[in-house]
Parts: sequence; structure tokens; C-alpha cells
Amino acid sequence: MGGIFGNEKEFTPSFFLDFENAQPTDAEKDVYNQVQVVIDKHGGIMSKMRSYQGCTELIQKAISQPTEDNKKACWEALVPTVDILKEFFLHAEELVKVFPVLLKAVCSGDPEATFSKHQALTKQLASIFDFAMAYDELKMSNPAISNDFSYYRRTMSAMKMSGKDIKVSVSDEMANKMSLFYAFPTPMLNVVKNCIQSDKTQTDKNSIITGLSLMSCVCIHLVDKRKFNNSKILMYCLRAATGSAIIVDSLYEPGIFHPKAKKAPISARATISVLKNFTDEPTINLINALRYNTKDADPKLFD
Repeated sequence: MGGIFGNEKEFTPSFFLDFENAQPTDAEKDVYNQVQVVIDKHGGIMSKMRSYQGCTELIQKAISQPTEDNKKACWEALVPTVDILKEFFLHAEELVKVFPVLLKAVCSGDPEATFSKHQALTKQLASIFDFAMAYDELKMSNPAISNDFSYYRRTMSAMKMSGKDIKVSVSDEMANKMSLFYAFPTPMLNVVKNCIQSDKTQTDKNSIITGLSLMSCVCIHLVDKRKFNNSKILMYCLRAATGSAIIVDSLYEPGIFHPKAKKAPISARATISVLKNFTDEPTINLINALRYNTKDADPKLFD
């Protein structure tokens, strides 16, 4: 399994990243506590995301049979539904605030020393990638999310043009931001990517590449060597590895898949191999995420 050495030699980290038992040290607590407030909300967000039903039938009925009763029923269902979408968006905004702080703490200096010494912060970084990948997977499988919000905006605009006095919790400015957020197939990972590309982290680009490459390689190693008996933890590692690899590909030129990327910090071939060989839970969505969200991905590697 290749890794941060830029070749296909097996990568073996000099430390064990204990995702099951990592606890913050005194030196980590300031950053840890700030970030954990956001991470603690992940479970609730994912629960609402999994149970998201949408208003597809009511929208179709309001369009095909546009009676006042049908339109009213649709609108009354849309308003609380859009409040849920607003909650998801606001959570992404919270990520934007804490992710740069965390990334700077973990990726500045020598990432390998930091990962080993500050395992609780490193776990938080993995948790953000795990959440982003899991959320985006559900978002891509549920077209009702984008359709609901699009119809909501059209209806709200029509109501305003007709002079109706409507009270909603989503302002026009927020609605515009939410539209941009939900326009991306992978909105949460895109938030992370934008944080880095807009230099909000104020962290050297090469340090970020090295740190996130290490994250991906270590997580792949943990799965490849079955360092945990819990399949949920192993999937957590695979999501963190995949999300990190996608971000590294966006930063590293010419990309981790490019034929000329002989010194790529991540072995794309090894990453795909581990994803393919993992049978505890389905990994096809992670494989596809790596395939369609990276530059110059070789289709032959995914067959």
C-alpha cells in the first residue's frame, strides 16, 4: 500500500491512531472544546437527514391540480421542511467557522508528530470528513431536497409578486446562499474544500497537503490491517480517508491520479484497492465519490 512517500511502497505510520479511545490533552482542550460543540450536532443532523421525506407528492399535486387547497397544503408542508434544510445549511456555516481553526492546529508544523501527540484533534478532523461524506451520500440519493427548495423559492417569489404578506424564517439573502449550497452534489465536502481554497485556514498549502495525505494514508492503513474489530469504526476510517484524498487531489497538482503524479502523496491505486476489498459494509458510494470528484481518475482502476 503506497502512501506519503510518493511511491507504491507500503506505508506504515510510526504511531497508532486510536479513534476509539482518543481523549483531549490539556494542550488540545481550547481548540477541542470549540470544535466539539459543532461535532456534537452531527448525530442529530444525520438523523434528520436519514428521515427526510420531502414534499414530492404534494408538489406534484399542486402543479398538476393547482387548486387553492392543493397549493395551500403544499405550502404548509414546505415551510417546516425548508426549516430543516435551513438547519442543515446553518450547520455547514458552523463548520466553516471551526474547520480552519482545527486544520491549522493539526496541519501546522510536523503533521505526523501532531497526529501522534494530539490524537483527539486528529479524530475531530476525521470526524468532520466522516460526517461530510455520510451527509453528502444521503443528499445525492434524495433528489427531494433540491426539488423541495427550488419549488419553495418559486412559490415564495410568486406570493411576493402577488402582494401576499408572508412570514418565513428564510430571508432572501439566506435563500440565495442556501441555493448555492444545495446546488452542489456534495455540499458539505464542498464547504470544507472552500475553506481551504479561500485560505480561511491561514495554513500553508503544502502543510495541508501533507497533513490530509497523512490522514488518508493512516486511515487506509488502519482498515487494510484491520486495526479495529468494529466495522463502524472501519467505515469511519474509509470516509475520512476518501474525503481527505478528494481534498488533496483538489490542492495537489497535477492530481493524485494523473499519470505524471509519480510523487503523489497518496496512492490512489492503494486507496481504491482497500475500498474495493472492504466487505463489511457497501463502499460503492465512496468509490464513486473518489472517481467523480477527482482530476484525471483512470476508469480502469475502478473496474
